[in-house]
Parts: sequence; structure tokens; C-alpha cells
Amino acid sequence: MDEMPSSTTPVLDLQPGRLLRVRDGDGLGIAVFDGLVWVTQDGDPRDVFLGRGEAFAFAKQGMALVEAISPARVAVCVASLPRDSIRTVRAPTARDELVSAS
Repeated sequence: MDEMPSSTTPVLDLQPGRLLRVRDGDGLGIAVFDGLVWVTQDGDPRDVFLGRGEAFAFAKQGMALVEAISPARVAVCVASLPRDSIRTVRAPTARDELVSAS
């Protein structure tokens, strides 16, 4: 199980069945650049599935789990959308990856 990435490693590659644990995610979001992931939050009975180009804002404190259903590239970042909402995001470019690696 992986921990939430630091600001120096914004994009993670997750293999199927791999879990990413996000603690106290209120104010954070998950963006999916490739693949399919399943998201569940502690105390929330819903299951959220996100595909390429989608993002989700965590709604509460506590534990959230993100599991790769297929090979996936994801990022956990400060949410720029309302809690509990899903939106479309753009995939990172090679330039984004070069900037984040420095």
C-alpha cells in the first residue's frame, strides 16, 4: 500500500490491485491521467470509479482508499473543485513531468 505522494512526486503509477491510502483528505483530490481507479472514503457508502481524465474531491477527514483497477497514473493534489464532485482533467505533458522532477 502506498502513501500519499509528496509534492516532489506528484504523479504515481499504480498497478492493478495496488492501493493508495490518503489520510485526512478533506481539501485534497485525486486526478486520474490514465487507467481506471476505485475510490472509497471512510464513512461514505458510495463507491466512486474514475477513468482517464477525471478527478474527484475528497469530502471528509479520515481514510480514503484509491485502488487501481487497471494500470493507472494518478496524482493527489489540493482540490480545486467542490467536495464530492467529479470533473474532467487534462493529462500531464512531458513538460509537466520534467518540471515536477526538478
